[in-house]
Amino acid sequence: MNRMIDINQLTLCVLKRIFLSRQIYLNMRRYGSIYSLLLILFFAACGTLQSVPQEEKNSFQGSFYYIDTNIVKDRNINLMLLDYRVGVDSLMQKIIGTSDMPFTKAQPDCTFGYLVADAMYEAILPKDSLVQACVSNQGGLRIQYLSPGPISLGNIYELMPFDNLLVVVEVPGTIMQQWMDHIAAWGGWPVTNIHFEIKDKKAQNILINNKPLHPNIIYRVVTSDYIANGGDDCSFLKECKTYKYNVLMRDAIIQYISKRTEQNQNIHFTLENRIQYAE
Repeated sequence: MNRMIDINQLTLCVLKRIFLSRQIYLNMRRYGSIYSLLLILFFAACGTLQSVPQEEKNSFQGSFYYIDTNIVKDRNINLMLLDYRVGVDSLMQKIIGTSDMPFTKAQPDCTFGYLVADAMYEAILPKDSLVQACVSNQGGLRIQYLSPGPISLGNIYELMPFDNLLVVVEVPGTIMQQWMDHIAAWGGWPVTNIHFEIKDKKAQNILINNKPLHPNIIYRVVTSDYIANGGDDCSFLKECKTYKYNVLMRDAIIQYISKRTEQNQNIHFTLENRIQYAE
């Protein structure tokens, strides 16, 4: 006999446990995980959970539920979240810096990519002075545009909602060529200290620290643990030696901006064609 579960009661139960302690919640640094959980619970609340017999697990039936203004908000959940929403909103609205140019997400090159890759590179240098370059992934950038002006903490959480950590990877030159070709096939990713041209979805004239890529050199590149573990089809990196650091990519970006604010500097980038299409 199938056992039905009231998802609304389950949602309330889980949320009450999550938010049992206001102090614990406000002290948690990884808000991205909290938001992800709330979204999962929200979408789950559109239906019911049902146990499935073993013989039916290979089949699937589903329905679309439209999320629009016609859906009535749950008053009990809104009241329960009110105190925590106020705390999070005030924190996310904190201004950490100012830009004097617009940030955009584009390929093969973009200012958002410069911000992320340069911040990652700068954050890892005090911990690994031998690191030579940085590579991030285009899909990790979750904002298309940010106008000139104040940059809030919330803007950075929207840009980088994932709790990915910085990792230094030792990449042989032959694998480095494969990596750059992979990036070229994707249309370009955020990079620092790397320049190349894209032609026929391949990377050519590759420079690492302004020197031509050499197949016999092992390069130390900072990237995310997601990419180092094979994410975005980078399985060729999984055999490379890695050095893990307890630094979130998001924290690296916040630190990069805050440092310049302390020095009374605006955040400014000019497109320099780190990656470009061959003429």
